[in-house]
Amino acid sequence: MKITLFILLALLFSKAFADSQPVSDSSDHNLHSKKELESLEITATVGDRVKVLASHTIYKVLNENKRRRVKECSSSPNSSCLESFVPGNYLIKTVIKGFKKETLVKVEPGRANKINIQLGQTGKVEISASETEQGQNSPAFHKILIKVYGGNYKHKISCSSSLEKSCVNELPVGKYIVRSANSQSKKETPFKITEGEISKVHVIFSSHK
Repeated sequence: MKITLFILLALLFSKAFADSQPVSDSSDHNLHSKKELESLEITATVGDRVKVLASHTIYKVLNENKRRRVKECSSSPNSSCLESFVPGNYLIKTVIKGFKKETLVKVEPGRANKINIQLGQTGKVEISASETEQGQNSPAFHKILIKVYGGNYKHKISCSSSLEKSCVNELPVGKYIVRSANSQSKKETPFKITEGEISKVHVIFSSHK
């Protein structure tokens, strides 16, 4: 009888102790861990808001110094990059015509999140080449470099020109050099891009011999 009474008291004490402990609500945990996704629509433009082809890499901002890549997509003149994300802060690294731009964006709940990545004011460059000053255009390969901080130049775009066709590119406003080469010679030519204008660069290889 004493043993039975002891077991009964032990069981009652164990139940009372268990009832006093906090209970983890698994359903509530799952509710918070499965956050609703919100859409983010990304487009890219240059100059006077002309949509262009661009690639986008999206990073989740975890803290001031840490980011995690979550998605990659592209946009074009005819389509947007449309993806879904957990609400929060993100960093978008965009490449447009060989140029890179970083943009912070906040995905907010309950709204249509849209962002347009704008390269800024642009102009165009038209590059051709010939062997002599009076000679006809000839094939050449060109590397376009933009002037960056410290007076250095960074390679951005490559193209070629021929007898019938010039190298034409739309570029952000700034200072550039073009390094041109054909089968026999090389030449470096500075030029400047001005908003809304076409900078014509004609490379004459004979003047650099």
